[in-house]
Amino acid sequence: MALPTRLKLDIRDQWANEACELQKAFRQIQQIIGTEVECAPDWPLLWTELKSFFSEPSTFIPSVASVITIWCNSFCEFVRDEQKEQKWVEQVENVLSETNKLRISVEIARKEFPSTIWAEEERAFIVFLPKSGPRVPSDIASSIRPDMLGCFKPLDLDAIRHFSAEALPEDSWANIEVDSTTGSAQEEPARVSRSAVVRPIITTLPDIYIMERPDFLTLKPPYHLTISSAFQNIIRVQCSHPPTLMLLEKYLKKWTKRELNHRKQLPAALLTLKESPFGLGAIYTALEIKLQDSSSYDSTPMFVVSFVQSMLGYTLTREDNAYWAFKRETAFQS
Repeated sequence: MALPTRLKLDIRDQWANEACELQKAFRQIQQIIGTEVECAPDWPLLWTELKSFFSEPSTFIPSVASVITIWCNSFCEFVRDEQKEQKWVEQVENVLSETNKLRISVEIARKEFPSTIWAEEERAFIVFLPKSGPRVPSDIASSIRPDMLGCFKPLDLDAIRHFSAEALPEDSWANIEVDSTTGSAQEEPARVSRSAVVRPIITTLPDIYIMERPDFLTLKPPYHLTISSAFQNIIRVQCSHPPTLMLLEKYLKKWTKRELNHRKQLPAALLTLKESPFGLGAIYTALEIKLQDSSSYDSTPMFVVSFVQSMLGYTLTREDNAYWAFKRETAFQS
C-alpha cells in the first residue's frame, strides 16, 4: 500500500518537521514529564481507511496531526494541573515508570469524533480517529479531554479498540459473567443475528477494495480455535476470534499462581498474546502459555480444552495426540 507522493511530503513537512506544531507539542510533553514521546502511525493503513473522507488529500496529514497535537496539549494541561487531577497524574506516573516512554498509537473507530483510551496490554495511549473528514479543533478537544481523564478506569474488552460496541457488528462479543462464590463462568444465551444463521452462497470472488478490514472479518462466525502442546511446558492456543484469546489470557492471568520458591516469586506461567501482521491495529491470533524455567508446577492443555468447550461454547471437531481443533458457528452477542 504505497502512499501518494503528496502525503509523503506532508508527513515530512507537517508531521516530522522539528518546527511543526506537533513536534513542539511532543517536546513540551518531554520537558514536563522527562519522558520521550513515541508516535509512529501506520500511514498506508490509515490512508486506505480514511481516504474516501478526504476529497483533498492535502488535508489528511494536517488533520491527523491536529488531533494528536490537541491530545498532547490536553495531556500537558492535565499534568500541569496536578493539584486538581492528582489521582490521574499519579496513574500517569505509574505507567510511565514502567515503560520509560510515552507511546501514542493512532487507530480508527466508527465514531463521530476522535477519542482516546489507555491500552494496558500495549502499554500505550490509543487515539482513535473517526471515520469522517476533518473536525474543528473545539470538537476534537471536547471529545478527547473527557476520555483522557477517564482512560485509566477499568474497561470491558468490548470497549477497547475496534471491539467497541459502537465500532463493530453486533456479533462481536459475549456476555460472560463469573460467579464470585463458585468461580464458574456463565454465558447468557447468544442473540444470533440472521447473518450468523443464513449465509449467502458465494459464487464469485469479492472485490478486495470493498471488503471489510481483517479486524472486522475476524469477528464474524464461524470461529475456529486450535490447542496444541507439542513442546514440554508450552501450550499454544490459536483462534480466529481475537476476543476469545483476550478473555482466555485475562482469565488465566487472574488465576496464575506464583513461584513461591523463587526469590522474586514470579508468575508460574507466562502468557503471551501473539499479534497478526495484517489489519489495522492489534489483532491477536494466538496465545502462548509457558511455565517458568525450573517450575515446580505441571502444565497440561486439558483445562484449556475443557474451558473453551464448557465456558465459551466451542465444539470439538478433531483430536489427535496433543492437538485439538474446535469450531463455533454462533456469533457471540455484543
